[in-house]
Parts: sequence; C-alpha cells; structure tokens
Amino acid sequence: MLKSLRVPIPFRPDDVFNFRWIDHVRLSPAADRVAYLVRHADRESVDYRSQVFIRGIGLEDPVLQATAGTQDGSPEWAPDGRRLAYVSKKGPFGQVFVLDPEAGDTRQLTSFQFGAGSPKWSPDGRRIAFLGTVLGHPEG
Repeated sequence: MLKSLRVPIPFRPDDVFNFRWIDHVRLSPAADRVAYLVRHADRESVDYRSQVFIRGIGLEDPVLQATAGTQDGSPEWAPDGRRLAYVSKKGPFGQVFVLDPEAGDTRQLTSFQFGAGSPKWSPDGRRIAFLGTVLGHPEG
C-alpha cells in the first residue's frame, strides 16, 4: 500500500528573520525571578536585535519587557535581587545601565567613548565591575 508523504518546505535564508531565541538566562538570587534576552535577526538592519525580559518562575507570572533598546544584553542581578545591570548599545558602542524593575527606573552608569560591557556586581552589591576601552598616550 502506498501512502503519500508530505514533504516539508525547505528552509530558506529569509526564514532566519522569523525565529526568536532565548539567551543569557540569569536566575535572581532569591530564585523567584529570571532575567533573559530574547534575540532575533532584523531584516531591515541585517543585524541581530535583543531585549531583556524579566518574569517570575511561576507559569502564570507575567512577562515584563525590561528594556526597549535594539541591542541590549548581559543582564546580571544584584546580590539582593532588587536591581539588574545590563548593557545597551545606543549608538556604536554599548554602555552599562542599572534597572530597578519594581520602580521602573533605569540609570546609565558608563559613557565610555568606545563602550563598556560585561557588568559584574560586587558581593555586597555596592559596586559593579565592567570591561571598557580607554585610549591613552603611550609612555616613553
């Protein structure tokens, strides 16, 4: 007995613009919320776009879009879980920002000419270390 098989439509390069994926998942210190990136390829700019989202770990918990930039990333919870450091590329280079999700307040921490990234909180939550490039004059 012969059966007809449905042949799947082949993947086309433009299909990549239809996908969304989750990246850089960070569980809050109290393990009650998670921050993560949602990435996608943008057809117009031919570049990747990403925003930070936060949600509680319950299935019914709402999802909060925490950032609205075009290239946001590197979310890191403060040790007390009340603030979230992240990087946002507003212009040619990324800068470090801190978000208070409860109040909805965002504060830019860096304004380096060539950008800053990879924020990491100190254990007491009073400081943030980050990577940045500063051009200087060679000594000698």
